[in-house]
Amino acid sequence: MRFMFKINISVEAGNEAARRGELGPKIQAIIEEQKPESIYFIADNGERTAVFVVDINDASDIPRIGEPWFLAFDAALE
Repeated sequence: MRFMFKINISVEAGNEAARRGELGPKIQAIIEEQKPESIYFIADNGERTAVFVVDINDASDIPRIGEPWFLAFDAALE
């Protein structure tokens, strides 16, 4: 089943990762692991935001999608 997720990266965590040169590589690693069907990057309420569609079998897989973003960027998931 397809799910659409919106990931808001906290400004502080995103800026710190960008300063260290880790923002792009970390996002790329997460994307390669999750293999979304489509992904879009936008600004939402002043935060770096990714909106993507991914095919998962069960709603119990949602933590598997969110956890890498939470840990890497103190992100919020919708």
